Amino acid sequence: MKRIHKGKYYYDFQRVMENMLRGTPKCFICGSTKNVGPHHLRKVKRNNPAYADRDNIVLLCRHHHSKYHNKFGNKEINPRTFAVFLRDELNHELHKMDIQVRTERNKVKRLERELESLRD
Repeated sequence: MKRIHKGKYYYDFQRVMENMLRGTPKCFICGSTKNVGPHHLRKVKRNNPAYADRDNIVLLCRHHHSKYHNKFGNKEINPRTFAVFLRDELNHELHKMDIQVRTERNKVKRLERELESLRD
């Protein structure tokens, strides 16, 4: 049976992850606390010190992690593609919030009209 080599920095990475996942870990993009895990900003092998470098790791929920890799694959893992992804996802989140705000404003206006009609 072939032994799987975990790499020189694998256990350092495990310690970094234990620290990052303490408390209430949140997705870097949406703030979700469900199914949060590590994402390397630069693709590195397990025998590279950057594998366990805290500055090379962000926490993402499963949804955003999958979405990133579906968009860029595994070969395009780098800070530039993450910045593009982050920009696009934050714009998407802002758009969703804008829709929610408009919906709430419309509810308030409707209630104000109803109140006004009751006064008459």
